[in-house]
Amino acid sequence: MSKNHTTESDILPINTDFPINNKYKSINFNSRIRQIIIHYTAEDTQKSFDTLLGKDKNKVSAHYIINNALTEKYPDFIYQIVSDSKRSWHAGVSTWGNDSDLNNSSIGIEIVNLDGNVDAYPEEQFQAIVFLVKKLKQLYKVKDVDIIGHSDIAPSRKVDPGKLFPWERLAKSGASAWYDESDVEYFRSTLETAPNDEIGKEKLIEYGYHIDKHIKDLKQYKFVVAAFQRHFRPSGVDSIMDVETYAILLALLKKYR
Repeated sequence: MSKNHTTESDILPINTDFPINNKYKSINFNSRIRQIIIHYTAEDTQKSFDTLLGKDKNKVSAHYIINNALTEKYPDFIYQIVSDSKRSWHAGVSTWGNDSDLNNSSIGIEIVNLDGNVDAYPEEQFQAIVFLVKKLKQLYKVKDVDIIGHSDIAPSRKVDPGKLFPWERLAKSGASAWYDESDVEYFRSTLETAPNDEIGKEKLIEYGYHIDKHIKDLKQYKFVVAAFQRHFRPSGVDSIMDVETYAILLALLKKYR
Protein backbone atom coordinates (compact mmCIF):
# COMPACT_ATOMS: atom_id res chain seq x y z
CA MET A 1 0.00 0.00 0.00
CA SER A 2 1.26 3.51 -0.83
CA LYS A 3 2.64 5.49 2.08
CA ASN A 4 0.53 8.49 0.95
CA HIS A 5 -2.75 6.63 1.15
CA THR A 6 -4.97 7.73 4.08
CA THR A 7 -7.18 5.15 5.67
CA GLU A 8 -10.36 5.83 7.62
CA SER A 9 -8.55 5.04 10.84
CA ASP A 10 -6.02 7.82 10.12
CA ILE A 11 -8.67 10.61 10.06
CA LEU A 12 -8.91 12.53 13.31
CA PRO A 13 -12.42 12.91 14.74
CA ILE A 14 -14.02 16.33 14.16
CA ASN A 15 -14.65 18.36 17.28
CA THR A 16 -18.30 19.45 17.18
CA ASP A 17 -18.27 21.28 20.50
CA PHE A 18 -16.12 24.41 20.12
CA PRO A 19 -16.41 26.96 22.94
CA ILE A 20 -16.96 30.60 21.91
CA ASN A 21 -14.59 32.90 23.77
CA ASN A 22 -16.05 36.35 24.53
CA LYS A 23 -13.01 37.72 26.34
CA TYR A 24 -12.00 40.26 23.67
CA LYS A 25 -14.22 43.17 22.59
CA SER A 26 -13.71 45.46 19.61
CA ILE A 27 -14.47 49.15 19.98
CA ASN A 28 -15.34 49.46 16.28
CA PHE A 29 -19.12 49.10 16.09
CA ASN A 30 -22.29 51.13 16.40
CA SER A 31 -25.84 50.50 17.51
CA ARG A 32 -28.47 49.38 15.02
CA ILE A 33 -30.85 51.82 16.67
CA ARG A 34 -30.66 55.46 15.59
CA GLN A 35 -34.31 56.56 15.80
CA ILE A 36 -37.33 56.07 18.04
CA ILE A 37 -40.58 56.25 16.06
CA ILE A 38 -43.90 56.96 17.78
CA HIS A 39 -47.22 55.79 16.30
CA TYR A 40 -50.83 55.47 17.32
CA THR A 41 -52.60 52.19 16.62
CA ALA A 42 -55.92 53.61 15.30
CA GLU A 43 -57.61 50.66 17.05
CA ASP A 44 -58.86 49.75 20.50
CA THR A 45 -56.69 47.72 22.86
CA GLN A 46 -57.76 44.23 21.79
CA LYS A 47 -57.60 44.96 18.07
CA SER A 48 -54.24 46.67 18.56
CA PHE A 49 -52.78 43.57 20.17
CA ASP A 50 -54.34 41.26 17.58
CA THR A 51 -52.91 43.31 14.72
CA LEU A 52 -49.44 43.82 16.14
CA LEU A 53 -49.08 40.22 17.33
CA GLY A 54 -49.82 38.98 13.82
CA LYS A 55 -53.26 37.51 14.45
CA ASP A 56 -54.76 39.07 11.34
CA LYS A 57 -53.61 39.43 7.74
CA ASN A 58 -51.82 42.75 8.29
CA LYS A 59 -48.06 42.22 8.28
CA VAL A 60 -47.23 44.88 10.86
CA SER A 61 -45.62 44.91 14.28
CA ALA A 62 -43.69 47.15 16.66
CA HIS A 63 -41.22 46.70 19.45
CA TYR A 64 -43.58 48.09 22.09
CA ILE A 65 -47.28 48.66 22.69
CA ILE A 66 -48.32 51.27 25.23
CA ASN A 67 -51.79 50.56 26.59
CA ASN A 68 -54.31 53.33 27.31
CA ALA A 69 -55.93 51.81 30.41
CA LEU A 70 -55.37 48.90 32.77
CA THR A 71 -57.72 45.93 32.54
CA GLU A 72 -57.81 42.40 33.89
CA LYS A 73 -56.58 41.05 30.57
CA TYR A 74 -54.00 43.80 30.01
CA PRO A 75 -52.88 44.85 33.51
CA ASP A 76 -49.81 46.85 32.42
CA PHE A 77 -49.16 49.96 30.35
CA ILE A 78 -45.98 48.88 28.55
CA TYR A 79 -45.68 45.64 26.57
CA GLN A 80 -42.61 44.60 24.60
CA ILE A 81 -43.62 42.31 21.73
CA VAL A 82 -40.44 42.33 19.59
CA SER A 83 -36.88 42.31 20.92
CA ASP A 84 -34.98 45.57 20.43
CA SER A 85 -32.34 43.61 18.54
CA LYS A 86 -34.90 42.46 15.97
CA ARG A 87 -36.33 44.41 13.04
CA SER A 88 -40.03 45.04 13.64
CA TRP A 89 -42.35 46.04 10.80
CA HIS A 90 -43.67 49.43 11.83
CA ALA A 91 -42.21 52.16 9.60
CA GLY A 92 -42.96 51.06 6.04
CA VAL A 93 -41.63 53.27 3.25
CA SER A 94 -39.84 55.92 5.27
CA THR A 95 -36.91 58.33 5.37
CA TRP A 96 -35.25 60.47 8.02
CA GLY A 97 -31.98 62.27 7.43
CA ASN A 98 -29.60 59.91 5.66
CA ASP A 99 -31.57 56.79 6.60
CA SER A 100 -34.34 55.14 4.62
CA ASP A 101 -36.36 51.99 5.31
CA LEU A 102 -36.33 52.92 8.97
CA ASN A 103 -37.38 49.47 10.11
CA ASN A 104 -33.66 48.77 9.85
CA SER A 105 -32.52 51.53 12.20
CA SER A 106 -35.32 52.31 14.63
CA ILE A 107 -37.41 51.24 17.59
CA GLY A 108 -41.16 51.37 16.94
CA ILE A 109 -43.59 52.32 19.72
CA GLU A 110 -47.31 51.85 19.05
CA ILE A 111 -49.62 53.76 21.41
CA VAL A 112 -53.20 52.58 21.80
CA ASN A 113 -55.24 55.54 20.54
CA LEU A 114 -58.02 55.63 17.96
CA ASP A 115 -56.98 58.95 16.42
CA GLY A 116 -54.39 61.22 18.00
CA ASN A 117 -55.72 64.13 15.97
CA VAL A 118 -59.05 63.83 17.82
CA ASP A 119 -58.47 61.77 20.96
CA ALA A 120 -56.20 63.05 23.72
CA TYR A 121 -53.59 60.81 25.32
CA PRO A 122 -54.48 59.93 28.95
CA GLU A 123 -52.05 61.16 31.60
CA GLU A 124 -50.99 57.73 32.88
CA GLN A 125 -50.39 56.58 29.32
CA PHE A 126 -48.30 59.68 28.67
CA GLN A 127 -46.20 59.02 31.77
CA ALA A 128 -45.57 55.49 30.48
CA ILE A 129 -44.48 56.98 27.15
CA VAL A 130 -42.03 59.31 28.90
CA PHE A 131 -40.61 56.45 30.96
CA LEU A 132 -40.07 54.18 27.96
CA VAL A 133 -38.71 56.80 25.57
CA LYS A 134 -36.24 58.15 28.13
CA LYS A 135 -35.06 54.62 28.91
CA LEU A 136 -34.53 53.78 25.22
CA LYS A 137 -32.92 57.15 24.51
CA GLN A 138 -30.36 56.62 27.26
CA LEU A 139 -29.77 52.96 26.44
CA TYR A 140 -29.13 53.51 22.72
CA LYS A 141 -27.89 57.12 22.85
CA VAL A 142 -30.61 58.32 20.48
CA LYS A 143 -30.52 62.06 19.78
CA ASP A 144 -33.55 64.18 20.67
CA VAL A 145 -33.94 65.19 17.04
CA ASP A 146 -34.26 61.51 16.09
CA ILE A 147 -37.21 60.84 18.39
CA ILE A 148 -39.99 61.43 15.90
CA GLY A 149 -43.46 60.48 14.73
CA HIS A 150 -44.62 58.23 11.93
CA SER A 151 -45.85 61.29 10.03
CA ASP A 152 -42.35 62.81 10.18
CA ILE A 153 -40.81 59.87 8.35
CA ALA A 154 -43.72 59.17 5.97
CA PRO A 155 -45.53 62.52 5.63
CA SER A 156 -47.48 61.70 2.49
CA ARG A 157 -48.91 58.51 4.01
CA LYS A 158 -49.27 58.97 7.75
CA VAL A 159 -50.59 61.48 10.29
CA ASP A 160 -49.77 59.67 13.54
CA PRO A 161 -49.20 60.17 16.41
CA GLY A 162 -51.35 63.20 15.58
CA LYS A 163 -51.55 66.85 16.54
CA LEU A 164 -52.79 66.03 20.05
CA PHE A 165 -49.65 64.09 20.90
CA PRO A 166 -47.86 66.19 23.57
CA TRP A 167 -44.47 66.61 21.90
CA GLU A 168 -43.64 69.73 23.90
CA ARG A 169 -44.25 67.97 27.22
CA LEU A 170 -42.21 64.99 26.04
CA ALA A 171 -39.33 67.32 25.17
CA LYS A 172 -39.54 69.12 28.50
CA SER A 173 -39.33 65.69 30.14
CA GLY A 174 -35.99 65.23 28.37
CA ALA A 175 -37.17 62.82 25.70
CA SER A 176 -37.44 64.65 22.35
CA ALA A 177 -36.68 67.89 20.51
CA TRP A 178 -38.39 71.25 20.96
CA TYR A 179 -37.49 74.83 20.13
CA ASP A 180 -36.64 77.70 22.47
CA GLU A 181 -39.36 80.34 22.35
CA SER A 182 -36.79 83.15 22.56
CA ASP A 183 -35.20 81.92 19.33
CA VAL A 184 -38.59 81.78 17.61
CA GLU A 185 -39.31 85.35 18.68
CA TYR A 186 -35.94 86.49 17.37
CA PHE A 187 -36.37 84.87 13.96
CA ARG A 188 -39.98 86.02 13.71
CA SER A 189 -38.90 89.61 14.33
CA THR A 190 -36.20 89.47 11.65
CA LEU A 191 -38.28 87.82 8.92
CA GLU A 192 -40.15 90.13 6.59
CA THR A 193 -41.81 87.39 4.58
CA ALA A 194 -42.06 83.63 4.50
CA PRO A 195 -39.34 81.84 2.49
CA ASN A 196 -39.82 80.80 -1.09
CA ASP A 197 -40.52 77.13 -1.73
CA GLU A 198 -36.93 76.20 -2.57
CA ILE A 199 -35.53 77.65 0.65
CA GLY A 200 -38.33 76.08 2.65
CA LYS A 201 -37.52 72.69 1.16
CA GLU A 202 -33.80 73.07 1.87
CA LYS A 203 -34.36 73.93 5.52
CA LEU A 204 -36.79 71.07 6.10
CA ILE A 205 -34.31 68.67 4.49
CA GLU A 206 -31.55 70.08 6.69
CA TYR A 207 -33.63 69.26 9.77
CA GLY A 208 -34.23 65.67 8.66
CA TYR A 209 -37.34 65.54 6.48
CA HIS A 210 -37.24 63.93 3.04
CA ILE A 211 -38.22 65.98 0.00
CA ASP A 212 -37.24 65.10 -3.55
CA LYS A 213 -35.96 68.45 -4.82
CA HIS A 214 -36.24 67.27 -8.42
CA ILE A 215 -40.03 67.02 -8.17
CA LYS A 216 -41.51 70.37 -9.19
CA ASP A 217 -45.00 69.52 -7.94
CA LEU A 218 -45.47 71.14 -4.51
CA LYS A 219 -47.75 68.38 -3.20
CA GLN A 220 -44.90 66.51 -1.49
CA TYR A 221 -43.58 69.74 0.04
CA LYS A 222 -47.00 70.58 1.47
CA PHE A 223 -47.29 67.13 3.05
CA VAL A 224 -43.94 67.70 4.77
CA VAL A 225 -44.90 71.19 5.97
CA ALA A 226 -48.10 69.73 7.44
CA ALA A 227 -46.11 66.97 9.19
CA PHE A 228 -43.74 69.56 10.62
CA GLN A 229 -46.64 71.69 11.85
CA ARG A 230 -48.41 68.66 13.32
CA HIS A 231 -45.28 68.03 15.37
CA PHE A 232 -44.16 71.57 16.25
CA ARG A 233 -47.18 73.84 15.67
CA PRO A 234 -50.26 71.69 16.21
CA SER A 235 -52.50 74.72 16.72
CA GLY A 236 -52.32 75.50 13.01
CA VAL A 237 -51.80 72.63 10.57
CA ASP A 238 -52.48 74.19 7.16
CA SER A 239 -49.54 73.00 4.98
CA ILE A 240 -48.39 76.61 4.48
CA MET A 241 -44.80 77.62 5.27
CA ASP A 242 -45.72 80.92 6.88
CA VAL A 243 -43.44 83.18 8.91
CA GLU A 244 -44.23 81.52 12.24
CA THR A 245 -43.66 77.99 10.90
CA TYR A 246 -40.39 79.08 9.32
CA ALA A 247 -39.25 80.82 12.52
CA ILE A 248 -39.87 77.59 14.46
CA LEU A 249 -37.90 75.64 11.87
CA LEU A 250 -34.96 78.06 12.07
CA ALA A 251 -35.03 77.89 15.87
CA LEU A 252 -34.86 74.09 15.74
CA LEU A 253 -31.99 74.19 13.25
CA LYS A 254 -30.09 76.57 15.50
CA LYS A 255 -30.56 74.32 18.52
CA TYR A 256 -30.01 70.88 17.00
CA ARG A 257 -28.33 71.08 13.61
